[in-house]
Amino acid sequence: MIGADGYILTSAHAVSSNSDATVRLADNRQFSASVVGLDRLSDVALLKIDAVGLPVASIGDPSELAVGEWVVAIGAPFGLERSVTAGIVSAMPRYLPEVGGVPFIQTDVALNRGSSGGPLFNLRGEVVGINAMIASQTGAYVGVSFTVPIDVAMQVATQLRQRGHVTRSRLGLRVQDVTPELAASFGLPTACGVLIVHVDGASPAQRAGLKVGDIVLGSDERRDMTSAEVQQLVSGARPGSLLALNVWRGGRVLRVVALTVEVPPEPLGALRDLGESPDEHLGLRLGELSVADRRALKVESGIRVIDVRGAALRAGVRPHDLILAVNELPVSSVAGFDTALAGIPIGRSPALLVRRSGAFSYISVTSTPR
Repeated sequence: MIGADGYILTSAHAVSSNSDATVRLADNRQFSASVVGLDRLSDVALLKIDAVGLPVASIGDPSELAVGEWVVAIGAPFGLERSVTAGIVSAMPRYLPEVGGVPFIQTDVALNRGSSGGPLFNLRGEVVGINAMIASQTGAYVGVSFTVPIDVAMQVATQLRQRGHVTRSRLGLRVQDVTPELAASFGLPTACGVLIVHVDGASPAQRAGLKVGDIVLGSDERRDMTSAEVQQLVSGARPGSLLALNVWRGGRVLRVVALTVEVPPEPLGALRDLGESPDEHLGLRLGELSVADRRALKVESGIRVIDVRGAALRAGVRPHDLILAVNELPVSSVAGFDTALAGIPIGRSPALLVRRSGAFSYISVTSTPR
């Protein structure tokens, strides 16, 4: 509870309805809650119940946390309400490639299905985060948990309350981290920035002259930003503002100025099926390829990812990816994809063979909700 007037923060994927939810308080009072807004990228939802005079959580400062510091989580794992688990901060901030720019708190606090959306406390009893997800090949806790810092969640909540969505900017790029091996291949002295692997047509990036193979090193005087910092730079810029980027191309640094545009807000009605139940198709909206499509793409099988959320989004699957196989079984239709999923033994996560921008990789998708 972040407001005595009934405002509540939780995880977006823990909200099963696009317009309402049910909230039960510790004193067993139950309320029908309206969903003020959901932000899928940060996995934060803002709810509102019709009540006043409610107890409000004490908000802490996540920046004061130190690696090794003890923290405590409260949730309802496996439906066991008001369960408490404890552990230490393992790393912070921890940036995950599939959740660009969100600075998670990594802990070894035990989280399981039903823990999502619960608070993470420091030892002063202050909320420092909202428990969001785990890293696991089985769907069960194995020692690595991630929490959205409360200051990030509060910033999201402010925008959700004011306008119903979070304003972010984009340039129209797809990028990947620069590894030491890639840095050496491109003649870059140190591994930093992001490598551009795709430029959307008619995008701000294309109009600015950015190209596949460019490495964005930073902005202003910075030429050593991490990939997460570059993503935060773009996402956090005011839509319509100019970004002066330092770009590595052909062995030298160029100055490229790009005009940001706003990421279109996703309608609240489209943000559904994010609850604590397995997503249909793992959270993927899929399209089948025609014979002409397969010929043009030079593939014998495969289905196209139209939209992605839930488990697949968290694993790193993206729109426009081609899914060629589930584990070792090639797929050529949505029905075939579902059949392949049904054949995965219980307790194992499916591995999707994905083609993206000409590159192939397997992505393991944990379908068990947290």
